[in-house]
Amino acid sequence: MASCNNKDNAENTAEPTTEEATDASEAAMPVTESSEVSASDMPPFSNPEVQQFANDYAAYINEVLKATANKDEEKAAELQTHSVEWSQKAVGYIQKMTQEERQNWENWNKKMAEKVQSQGQ
Repeated sequence: MASCNNKDNAENTAEPTTEEATDASEAAMPVTESSEVSASDMPPFSNPEVQQFANDYAAYINEVLKATANKDEEKAAELQTHSVEWSQKAVGYIQKMTQEERQNWENWNKKMAEKVQSQGQ
């Protein structure tokens, strides 16, 4: 009889742990949302074509952040395969930026890379 009670206690102990894990997961969700890149985070560009590219790139970064935050390794790996393509596109658009915009792009891009890196840890 005592062993049954111990079993019940073990089950009762396990339940709050499960609930705590669920609560922790739910608490982590807003952090994921706040880690997304917003339009205000991105520097403005005078060329509308460059601005559109930057907006599209920010959307890509958001996909990467979501995949890493959700520990979706398959999606993160898929998105990683596109990173070379994005880098190649950026080279062409950087040529259309002013010197100040280039510096802002470099700073912003570095910040995004750090954000992705820290999200994946």
